[in-house]
Amino acid sequence: MSRRFSYKKLSLTGDILWTSTYDYEDRATPWDIDALPDGGYIFAGNQGNKTYVVKTNGEGVTSTFTLDMPSTPLKVFPNPADEYAVFEVPSGSMMEGYLERYNSAGQLIGRYVVNGNTYVLDTTSFISGVYTYRLVSDAHSVATGDLIVK
Repeated sequence: MSRRFSYKKLSLTGDILWTSTYDYEDRATPWDIDALPDGGYIFAGNQGNKTYVVKTNGEGVTSTFTLDMPSTPLKVFPNPADEYAVFEVPSGSMMEGYLERYNSAGQLIGRYVVNGNTYVLDTTSFISGVYTYRLVSDAHSVATGDLIVK
């Protein structure tokens, strides 16, 4: 399923200077946006182990590119989860950063500090459903997937 990210540049008085859109596939997650010196913007996101970057110039003209990012082998079990889910990288690897949890609308609804090769996520207070998780280290997504909570 395709989705559309729409963005606008406003004047200081709130007038719309330009509008632009970016179409992306379902399960893609936009996660950062910054203003650029030329009056444009740059934003990035991820889908699986691909990172996409979208740049506009000062008039809203858009250019895009994607990067293949190496993924960290991440085991998640049990999945579906009842009371907890274990996130584990191979021995000798370390997870340092954050584990982020998104709802089906792509909204960030949980962020957990991780440090080590195993993290146990308590799911007892979660509503049953499918959540997307993203392991973030040094501001880069290193693993993503889905967690089912019963």
